[in-house]
Amino acid sequence: MLKLNYITMKKSVFLAILLFMIIGAGCKKEDTMTLSEFCIGIWQYGGLDANYKPVTYIIEFNTSGRYILSQTDGNNTTTYPEKAYTIDEKDSEITFDETDTTYDVIWKSGGDTMKWTEDGNPSNPTIIIWTRK
Repeated sequence: MLKLNYITMKKSVFLAILLFMIIGAGCKKEDTMTLSEFCIGIWQYGGLDANYKPVTYIIEFNTSGRYILSQTDGNNTTTYPEKAYTIDEKDSEITFDETDTTYDVIWKSGGDTMKWTEDGNPSNPTIIIWTRK
């Protein structure tokens, strides 16, 4: 009788472990996308130019650490030369190498927006909300 209970208990423990393994395998894995991966692609932002006229800015980030910025007012489009950017994954920041301007980036993996807040100007920071195009 004792041997039968031992075998039944052993089977129960085995089935419980097997059940936990099956449940664990079916759970969604943690998303490990980085900011560097997230920002790749084309983004747009509606804002004002230096003369306070409405414009749309379009920025395209590529995988080689380069970006191209364009602005359009609906009639005219200006495309600026390709330049370099750097991502700081730890602090979730993007820095534009030529101007040494850094933005804190708020983003969510799988999302289609990212919010940039300019670093180094706490009293009146520039805030830009980009939408994936």
